[in-house]
Amino acid sequence: MTPVLALAALLLAADAGAGLSADPNGPSCVLSGEVLQAYGIGTPWAELARMAQDVGAAPLRPDLFQRPGDRAVPLCADGPALPLGRKEAALAPGVLSLEWVPAMLSVYANSAYPSGANDGAVWQGKGISAQLGVGLQFQWGILSAAFVPGVAWQQNAAFPMIPTGQAGNLAYSNPYYGSGLDVPQRFGDANYWTLTPGQSYVQLAYAGVGIGVSTENLWWGPGMRNTLLMSNNADGFPHAYVGTVRPVDVWIGNLEANLWLGSMGRSDYFYTKDRAWFFAFTADLELRWVRGLYVGFVLVNVTPSLCRSCEADMNQLAGFYGRWVFPPAGLEIYGEWTKEDSPSDYSDLVKELDHSVGYTLGLQKVFLGSDYWVRLIGEISDDNVPRPSRDWRPNPTAYYVHGGNMGYTNRGQIMGSAIGPGGSTQYLGVDVLAPSGWYGGWLERTRRNDVAYMAHGGPAGENDVEVGGGLRYVKSLGAFDLGPWRAWPGAGATTVSPPP
Repeated sequence: MTPVLALAALLLAADAGAGLSADPNGPSCVLSGEVLQAYGIGTPWAELARMAQDVGAAPLRPDLFQRPGDRAVPLCADGPALPLGRKEAALAPGVLSLEWVPAMLSVYANSAYPSGANDGAVWQGKGISAQLGVGLQFQWGILSAAFVPGVAWQQNAAFPMIPTGQAGNLAYSNPYYGSGLDVPQRFGDANYWTLTPGQSYVQLAYAGVGIGVSTENLWWGPGMRNTLLMSNNADGFPHAYVGTVRPVDVWIGNLEANLWLGSMGRSDYFYTKDRAWFFAFTADLELRWVRGLYVGFVLVNVTPSLCRSCEADMNQLAGFYGRWVFPPAGLEIYGEWTKEDSPSDYSDLVKELDHSVGYTLGLQKVFLGSDYWVRLIGEISDDNVPRPSRDWRPNPTAYYVHGGNMGYTNRGQIMGSAIGPGGSTQYLGVDVLAPSGWYGGWLERTRRNDVAYMAHGGPAGENDVEVGGGLRYVKSLGAFDLGPWRAWPGAGATTVSPPP
């Protein structure tokens, strides 16, 4: 059965079973009537909401496919108290709601070369960069919407670049992958502004089914620092979607599924300005009788054209996800396995299953104190899995890289992990959450472009390896939260202003 037919059958089941229980495992807790406002992806409060699931302070949810909106997370009546974060009464169904989206101002500084990750539309070049997002969100009955435009300014100071042998704008293009990947070394030779619709969307939802259009960032996968197929590393791309808005009981468990159609733009420093098209099917399932175990699947097609006769000109990506939460032990383990370059035939698949694959493995453990929580997180990601070369395919296909305008980027930034092609990273973080604030630190090692270095035979020691660490701190000051959320290799200061 094709993903389209499977989704159609699921939507019919959702409509027919709208009055039935949506949870064959039963509720994971009794709700308190309060919610934690956890707007955004990768924000402190979004991470707090994930920790709350681990310790039984919030009901379990898959969290394999995330949007920045719809993040009013219900809290459990009998769970441990949150050490910080704003709680408010949950809105009754059908009540008209119009409120400010928390404003976020982020400032970054890089002293030597561009470096950034999971930061949306801004491009963190050398020097100072900053971005601001603010807007309104609305909900009334079956209609919900948000208008959250963003603006960014990039100093884009000069630094030594690798010659590309090209003239004009292409002198700033990627020196390793050329027309296969739109990731410029530098966005021109001057500072510039970026304007974007940001985290905006409109959605109609009825009987468990939603349809909408959006420019929001998406996050696919259980990873908290990295995910390989969809992240907020680039600006959100315009897309339409249809699928479930709540889990559907399909007997073997709770199922969610969506279809996506989008359009990805290219930067001014690439070989073509034509947009590429993005088609995807996503699904996740909580297995019946296995509380807290979630599995997910993604299938993505990137093509330079919508025409049916162009099916041969297509890059296909797939991912398998898993997340297992053990409340109230405060522990979750998770992982993903992804394949970026579709096999040409069955023989290709079975002979080289490790061709152009990647993975993420991680765990999060939360320890409860008298009025504080301690969080330990460890995560590794790798999209440069080594394999023996074969005569009929002498070089591995670098992750995200494809000619014919099928590279996996939007407006010059990778839509998956910031580690990029031939990359790997190891991350360790420790945080203490207390009524006085959020205190934390982290260490990370990242290696980039290893496929390119091996292919070009660079001298020993030339590999691009970045090792560092940083601090996290968030302090609530009335209507504001202030602090450096991730302060290395640049310096980031973030102010979050919730609705008054």
